[in-house]
Amino acid sequence: MIRPETSYVIVTVVTPETDDPATSGRVVNFPCSPTVSHELLEQSGDGWTLRGRPREMGYALMHELYRQERNQAGLDKWLAHVAAFQVGKKVKPFPKEDLPREVIRRQACGELDEAQALQDAKRTAPVSARVSKAGL
Repeated sequence: MIRPETSYVIVTVVTPETDDPATSGRVVNFPCSPTVSHELLEQSGDGWTLRGRPREMGYALMHELYRQERNQAGLDKWLAHVAAFQVGKKVKPFPKEDLPREVIRRQACGELDEAQALQDAKRTAPVSARVSKAGL
């Protein structure tokens, strides 16, 4: 538990790509302080980084994804959103279109586009069952 007098920061982690839309690219906020440690994160200088194994598994830090895209405006919006959340303000869900493209791509994994599924169904040969007279 973080005590009120302990300063902390929110570190946002994005989960790896999976086949399950409920878990792929999930955005998770971890409160971090010198007295709180998480199995995914370690303190590095004045910030937080992913440990080696989680990074190898595909976890990513949200601010790193924004920086890889060179999307400073998006990062600034995200940091303002997290800061408002951190001080206890009621915040609306962050707009999906302002997320890094990599997060949107990860979140789309495992989801079926209904139009594409319909097209695939039309291309699939119909399955027919042969019934022999002996089987009747």
